[in-house]
Amino acid sequence: MIFESVSMTLSFPGHRAALIAGLSLCLAGPALAQTSPQNPVPRPPTPEECAAVFDGQRITLVVSNEAGGGYDLYARALAPVLSELSGASALVSNLPGGGGKAAIVRVTTAASSEMVVLFDSANDTLSALLTDPSLNASLADLSVLGVVHSEGEVWLARSDLDLTDPATTSVVSGSTMIESNLIPVGLTASTLGLQASLVAGYGSSSENVEAILRGEVDMTSVSATTARRALDSSDAESGALKVVLSLSDAPNPAHPDAPWLGGAGGLVDQRSTTLPKEERAQRQDLARTVIALTNNLRTVFAPAGMDPAPKACLASVVAAALTSDAFKDGAAAVKRPITPMIGTEAEAAVNAIDTAYRSARPLLEAMLEKQGG
Repeated sequence: MIFESVSMTLSFPGHRAALIAGLSLCLAGPALAQTSPQNPVPRPPTPEECAAVFDGQRITLVVSNEAGGGYDLYARALAPVLSELSGASALVSNLPGGGGKAAIVRVTTAASSEMVVLFDSANDTLSALLTDPSLNASLADLSVLGVVHSEGEVWLARSDLDLTDPATTSVVSGSTMIESNLIPVGLTASTLGLQASLVAGYGSSSENVEAILRGEVDMTSVSATTARRALDSSDAESGALKVVLSLSDAPNPAHPDAPWLGGAGGLVDQRSTTLPKEERAQRQDLARTVIALTNNLRTVFAPAGMDPAPKACLASVVAAALTSDAFKDGAAAVKRPITPMIGTEAEAAVNAIDTAYRSARPLLEAMLEKQGG
């Protein structure tokens, strides 16, 4: 395993304007395309048309983490439902290389005739697309087929880490890759006046948790469900772990005793009491952006350049599968929650995150540039 370490601090005044300028837009979400005679709504394919399209075909679900990880479990619960509904063979392909970037490349460069989807966090995918020119791709190269689950993040940490203590001035976080942790760790730490050091190279969230237990890092940012599972595991029964922060503006129902980030009574409020009023407001503005961007969307993407008929049929069967009782039961069997979104609702949710990332991009780039990134 190869580890990469980076430390970061952030000064607010020099970068606030570019971030705040796009804040209202990112929170409001994108404007959806209007239907007109020149821009008609495509006719949904009929079951008979799709039966012919799927005949003898294979649907490949590309997952950006290893077998046994959260997205892998979701994909393996979805695959048999897709097979049943479509008649095609649905298989899961795990491509964890490059912190998930190998999976993005696999899908964005797929042949137009291939039925392949990317099953990943929209947040991680968009972050990678915006920060890594080597991918040679953008959101325009992907089509949103649906969202499986939407969930905020929390900081899971050593039990002796107390962010409410003003004497806590720094944290060391384990992560799979630097770029995907700039917001949940880097920007979050900045709102709290902390210095954050990121240690990248861990292969999965479970490896990040193990790194905390071994004392290699202080904390990691994970979904609320992942944190709950870690806390309930046998390794955590000794009380070595706890949730020290919910990236929300109110108590998180899954971790009601944990401090929350923004808003009245949040940690930003608590840790900035001695700062000038303007700087306190800046930190709250940044906290709102962090909260918007860390509402993780577990998303199913298809290549935008897929041939029209297979793409329409694939979108139709994915929508049906995500909202089926069979998938709900399959996800429950592996203890995975679902809150499915399809159609324009899913597209709008992903586009809103993309807009928010773009508004925050100057700040993220400044953080990377400061570290020679």
